[in-house]
Amino acid sequence: MSFKAISWAVNQDTGCSGTKLVLIQLCNYANDSLECYPSITHLSEKCCCSKSSVTRYIRKLKKLNIITVKKIGKGLQKHNHYTIKIPSSLAVKLTHNTNINNNNKFFRQKGRNKNFIAG
Repeated sequence: MSFKAISWAVNQDTGCSGTKLVLIQLCNYANDSLECYPSITHLSEKCCCSKSSVTRYIRKLKKLNIITVKKIGKGLQKHNHYTIKIPSSLAVKLTHNTNINNNNKFFRQKGRNKNFIAG
């Protein structure tokens, strides 16, 4: 989840509250590459609207050139692959993790005491 992507989505003019809600949900599920693949059913449950409404909102987002949709798979195994089109000037590289738990110089795991005999 990218807070930058969600804040970008909130500021977009989509013309409709449902379209904005679907865009925010897509940004919520987006990875570092701004790609996600939630199902229409899952989006309809999270946005509290019908599947046909979600499909209509996604078509509108495609028409506004905010997202791209690619069908992946064959037959009944197809799913949608969404890419959010945030302008490169606003996109942030999320590869650098600033989580303090990943900073090994501050938190090192202590070794076991080899002189301890359990008994």
